[in-house]
Amino acid sequence: MEKVIDDLFEVISGRVNITDVEKIMSPKVVLHMDCVSFCGIQYWKKWVSFLRSRSPFKSLELRCEEKTIEGDKVIVLARWRGVDAKGEVHHSDDVVGTFQIQNDKLVEIWSKKANYTFIFGKKICSTTFFLVYLPYIFIWCFFHRALVKGT
Repeated sequence: MEKVIDDLFEVISGRVNITDVEKIMSPKVVLHMDCVSFCGIQYWKKWVSFLRSRSPFKSLELRCEEKTIEGDKVIVLARWRGVDAKGEVHHSDDVVGTFQIQNDKLVEIWSKKANYTFIFGKKICSTTFFLVYLPYIFIWCFFHRALVKGT
């Protein structure tokens, strides 16, 4: 189970191709972000492609600090690490996600908007802002299909 999380963080951090997530994630993965849920690996790929492209950092990584296994779920405490254009390193506050794994595949993910303030700022935590921002994300993905490989 821990290897699945390690491999996921490699994809999120851009060290391996985003299509490699298909090895560890169910095509029908269920994604929860506070007030909204999506079903399908393509939505996860679009979200990660979008957040990597919109990051204010030239280098962005998600680093695992701690993993707690509870049955078929892994609760992860992590931190974003970003390097800005001046070469200065920045770290986020702690972020937490829960990942359900069955047969070595991610089948469900629980996250929250607050996990992305390091990238988008505190405005992302507003439910209204987030729901208004979602169509923008999908429009961006449509016009940047080359960046959103495998979706």
